[in-house]
Amino acid sequence: MKRHHHVLGLVLVIGLSASAWGQEASCQEIRAAIAAHVGLVAKPNIELLSKISGRSECQFTAAEVYRAAYADNPVPPRSEENRQRTERDGHEHGDHDD
Repeated sequence: MKRHHHVLGLVLVIGLSASAWGQEASCQEIRAAIAAHVGLVAKPNIELLSKISGRSECQFTAAEVYRAAYADNPVPPRSEENRQRTERDGHEHGDHDD
């Protein structure tokens, strides 16, 4: 009898996993969740980031990804070391040979 319980449990888990895959949020729903993520947060919103990961068809911008993680927290300033490296390597914005 116990074996039937294990099989039944396995079937239920597989069924629930399949239904969860079918309920994947649309790009518009994820964007609405990103827009609704407001305020200052102490740590990144891992749940929202997991919704957008691997969703290349949605073409999320860097700003959307940052907001999904950190809401209204300001972008940290670049360190002096990163600023010097960017200038040294010639990757500063507006430094194109057009």
